[in-house]
Amino acid sequence: MVEGLLATCKARQINPLAYLADVLDKLPARTVNNIDDLYLELETR
Repeated sequence: MVEGLLATCKARQINPLAYLADVLDKLPARTVNNIDDLYLELETR
């Protein structure tokens, strides 16, 4: 899972640590039905 996240961030030129910090900061205020915009679209191999 972590390897996939790192690969997707690298492919999209996103800092993985900054992405995770942003998601973890926003997550407590979200409901289960309101988290879709936090997902990165996974790269297919």
